[in-house]
Amino acid sequence: EPINNENYTGFLLNGQPYLLRGVCMHDDLEGKANDLNDDDYTQEFAIIQELGCNFLRLAHYPHPKEVYDKCDQLGIIVQTEAPWVNKSTMNETEDYWTHLDGQCADMVNQHYNHPCIMFWGVGNEINTSYTNTTEGKDFVKGKIEGYRNIIRTLLPGAMVGYTISHNTSDLLGVFN
Repeated sequence: EPINNENYTGFLLNGQPYLLRGVCMHDDLEGKANDLNDDDYTQEFAIIQELGCNFLRLAHYPHPKEVYDKCDQLGIIVQTEAPWVNKSTMNETEDYWTHLDGQCADMVNQHYNHPCIMFWGVGNEINTSYTNTTEGKDFVKGKIEGYRNIIRTLLPGAMVGYTISHNTSDLLGVFN
């Protein structure tokens, strides 16, 4: 039965409600850190399939092309993320921010053609003491807006997100 999409607030796939069930994936295994090989990824995807996942949050950075290829093959919906995570301060050098801007653009330019990517993350879980100040919140909001704009300039209409924690949900106003 068709759904009134104006009232539905969940994810739609081909116009129909589609429950996303998933996990967060890092390139990190005990004893190997991020030195993963094809066998490691095969094992990871076997677990993901066993869990019945149809969604992966590839945190906290773009992952290897082979991961996106496998998600394309299996029909797994992906959120990929720019590598802006955890601690951040207004005292970072201009080079730091320029490099991060470039990484955000590179993420899109390298992976835009993967149909599995439905969500482009601009960063996540920024936990800084300055988010408790108006100046700090405005700074972080400005950075979130900047990364959103980089992605939407390269991919107009892209679904862009920010993963929250640390009581920073009020930073999401930039997506309204």
